[in-house]
Amino acid sequence: PCGSRAVTSSLEGRHKVWDIGSGACLATLPGHQLAAGVVDQTRDGRHMLSVGDKDAADLMLWDLNSYEAIHTMKGHSGCILSAALSDDDRMAVSCQSTPGVQQGIRVWDLESGTCTAELQDGAV
Repeated sequence: PCGSRAVTSSLEGRHKVWDIGSGACLATLPGHQLAAGVVDQTRDGRHMLSVGDKDAADLMLWDLNSYEAIHTMKGHSGCILSAALSDDDRMAVSCQSTPGVQQGIRVWDLESGTCTAELQDGAV
């Protein structure tokens, strides 16, 4: 978003923050137990949303200046298929989709890290 940093994720659950100009690794962020995915950065480049895979089924909001986790948001019982930030970077939406597990969409308030709404579908 700000053009100066990029974030990658690994199968080991870590993220690396890179300086685009120099190619240097600025930080390695732990967090998820299993494979992790970077979903999005806020428009101002100050925060990042990531998801855990498989049994972890959590979202994490990171401060990209301090390299600290702000919130770990739990609530899904299956693999998180996708997540996205709202246009104003105040909310996130996540969707789980695992065969045989109840499907669900959750809406998260990023300031508090709490789930504010949940939409459920039957097991597939």
